[in-house]
Amino acid sequence: MFAIIAVFDQETEIQILKFWTSLKMAKLDDSMIQIPGNRPHISLGLFQGVERTVFLDAFRKFLETVDSFSIQFDSVGVFPTTNTVFLTPLPSKNFLQVHENLYRSLQDFSDKGDKHYKKEQWMPHCSLAISVSDQKIMDVFENAIQGFQPISGTVERIALIEVFLDEHGIHHVEEISMDPKPMD
Repeated sequence: MFAIIAVFDQETEIQILKFWTSLKMAKLDDSMIQIPGNRPHISLGLFQGVERTVFLDAFRKFLETVDSFSIQFDSVGVFPTTNTVFLTPLPSKNFLQVHENLYRSLQDFSDKGDKHYKKEQWMPHCSLAISVSDQKIMDVFENAIQGFQPISGTVERIALIEVFLDEHGIHHVEEISMDPKPMD
């Protein structure tokens, strides 16, 4: 399975890692830290059963159209059906355009894409904790909102990662840095 993710500048990544660490230190959740190779990100797409070489070529062509862009996380949310706690970015025009361009560039693979990441259903988010027990979900949420301050940063890279649903975790296949000047 391949995922395409938006990766942040170092300062933004550090701020999100503080959430992950706080949850671990409070003995509430360490799900994000436990995934080998994981780092703070926003998933833009998830694809299964694609031919690697052809998919990678299409991904690289897409990257030629993308510049870095600003991002701001202003709220904390929960997906109650999966007990996921997350940060929600403001949906800037540039951010939504990157997502739309991704799917336009990868239209030959649309039948292989996970429906939850397609334009009509996509809820951009950066996970803080996943598959939290019902007994701990409110405590995890309270931990995340305690002293919450909005986070402003930059999406500097778009990465194609291969996700293994076992002890191998995440393998970064291709990660490209974009123009360092944020484009809003």
